[in-house]
Amino acid sequence: MYKQLKKLPFWPTLILVSAVIAMYSFVYFLQTGICYPIRTSLILICLSFILLLGQYSILSSLFFILFIVETSLSYLSPHKFYMHHKSFQSPYFQKNPTGFNPYSSHSDEKLEFNFIHQFNHLGYRDDVDDKKKFKYFILGDSFVQGVGTDKDHTFDKLIEKQLVCDNCILNAGISGSNAIYHFKLLKKLIDEGYSTNNVILNINSSDILDILFKEKLHRQLENKGRSVIFQFIYGYSFVFRHFAHSVLQYNYRLLNKQENAEITPKITKVIYNKLNEYQKFCESRNMKFIIVFQPSLFECLTNTFDLQELINLIKKDNKLSYINMNRVFSKDCESYYWPHDTHFNTKGYVLYSQILFNELLLMAPSSVK
Repeated sequence: MYKQLKKLPFWPTLILVSAVIAMYSFVYFLQTGICYPIRTSLILICLSFILLLGQYSILSSLFFILFIVETSLSYLSPHKFYMHHKSFQSPYFQKNPTGFNPYSSHSDEKLEFNFIHQFNHLGYRDDVDDKKKFKYFILGDSFVQGVGTDKDHTFDKLIEKQLVCDNCILNAGISGSNAIYHFKLLKKLIDEGYSTNNVILNINSSDILDILFKEKLHRQLENKGRSVIFQFIYGYSFVFRHFAHSVLQYNYRLLNKQENAEITPKITKVIYNKLNEYQKFCESRNMKFIIVFQPSLFECLTNTFDLQELINLIKKDNKLSYINMNRVFSKDCESYYWPHDTHFNTKGYVLYSQILFNELLLMAPSSVK
């Protein structure tokens, strides 16, 4: 076997194999926007082995070192929020979610957990079936859906226990949704005959990212964002990711400081205007509208809060009711999140629901009786 491999024309074979793998990966990325960086590590170790067979020991050593660096960065990099992902989904390919099929189930298997999500006739992770009247609608993304915990420890189920009522809250959380998209879902629920006295909208910093790309606001950027080649290399190489964040100073939206400073106020204003639409819509139907600002693990660890400017706008006109959870999770915050997935763990969901219930007692006491 070794002698047969040595008879192959070495460099043409190596170039051909590498080109085929790279072309396949690039075409796949163009079609789906998805990269699997683990393939890069496998390619590097294979190239190292092939070069060793060809008795190119120095080149073999270089590729082996790159393999070690790639693999190490995926676990040890200070930018762990960007490095741990098994795959990279280009934000420019993101679309608004369609939700899950009615009465379907989904195994949410991640590195740290595996929970089964069961969905009702509306495609929401809830036991509600034929009921139409609720005390609360809770709208939001994957945190409201309950990614990272079992079905008995989602926001709605934990608050229902404190309210001592069964299925009195409609969990309308959908992974990947945002404040703009959920306004359409709220109007759809009302049009279909569902009703409530209180609408709770849970938003976090991912709403900025989702609205930026899913609502195509990134087109307002002067340079229209990162190139396809840049994203392709970023998706496949942990070394390049480290370079992008440490040297080029890109954030997780793949924007540099200037671009982020340019687009964030625009998105903040868009969200603010949409929240006022929520308020008018709810007032016209005698529903109380409450916004809940939820911090991310990254914000907790870095003592930042991307939505603070939005809160400042709300404070100025004093028309919108809101609850700011940022201060609550600022202490010992790592114990409330899954370190790699970064959603709440069960402890985080329990704390969040307790605080939310207590705040509702103060803001809308009649609704919790």
